[in-house]
Amino acid sequence: MTILNDFNDFLATCQSKAEILEGLGEYLSCLFPDTQGGVFQIKFFNNCLESFCGWNINFNYESFLNGKYFRDLYQKYLGRATNYGSGSLSNSLFLSGGNWGEPCIFFPIEEGKFLQFLYIKLSPLSDFALIEPLFDKVSRKILLALDNLDLINSLQAQVDRDHLTNLFNRRYLDRTLLEKINSAGETDSPFSIIMVDIDNFKNINDTYGHHNGDRILKKIALCLQKNSRCYDIICRYGGDEFIIIFPDTPLADAEHRAEQFSRRVRDLKIYHHENDPNSVVTISIGVACFPVHGTTPNGLIAEADRALLSAKKRGKNLIINASLADETE
Repeated sequence: MTILNDFNDFLATCQSKAEILEGLGEYLSCLFPDTQGGVFQIKFFNNCLESFCGWNINFNYESFLNGKYFRDLYQKYLGRATNYGSGSLSNSLFLSGGNWGEPCIFFPIEEGKFLQFLYIKLSPLSDFALIEPLFDKVSRKILLALDNLDLINSLQAQVDRDHLTNLFNRRYLDRTLLEKINSAGETDSPFSIIMVDIDNFKNINDTYGHHNGDRILKKIALCLQKNSRCYDIICRYGGDEFIIIFPDTPLADAEHRAEQFSRRVRDLKIYHHENDPNSVVTISIGVACFPVHGTTPNGLIAEADRALLSAKKRGKNLIINASLADETE
């Protein structure tokens, strides 16, 4: 009972799915002594088998996969039928004798482009009548904890996302920028931000209406997403302004990235109005780098904003870094 209570406490304090999957082995090895097993993931597109955790494992991963043991097990689960004469739990599969002749439990956790599953190899003398009630209780607790995390993540995403563009919002930016500053300060590594503003956006809204302005905002947001690296952080700062965080990126590289964004937006030929092909949307960009231009979130954003204002004053459709902003005002 103490182990089960500890297991409950563990599930309740986990902050991510990976934390749950990686920690299961410590508790399952105690709840189901004299067993072997682990939590695994297989990527169907390349048949790559990966392990999150394991205990007392003595089989070879390659033979485990290439010997068709796992494939047979998964097909038996899909069909919910087995020639081995055993039954099944809610959404797990008991086999009284697998390809290697040992009783085991197969418990899918998530299915899609990859399959995550719990595998427990039991002793040949295992009594299913004793194991089944405990495993049923444990498996339900695992699924409930994962469902709760999914719900929390879904709610958090709603809080952190801009409803129009689906980019991160200012709340997320404030929190993440502080984290990046703290992290960069510890590692003594620079990172940069750019502030992007749509040129003449107020005039576009006043002339053609907010519905047309929303159309432009969504297209610009999508362009920024498509041309960003997977680790860049894109946020809608407010109105027609966006801020992008470039981790581990010095000032010169950030300016180069800003030039790419500006060119991509021009190449899209987004018109001020769909019926006005003579007016193409452009953007102005201010660039600032930590720690050269600021060591706090507000300070860094203020410098990027100052550089952006310089770009607007010089005629728009320009990129200015904060080091040159004073020279252009």
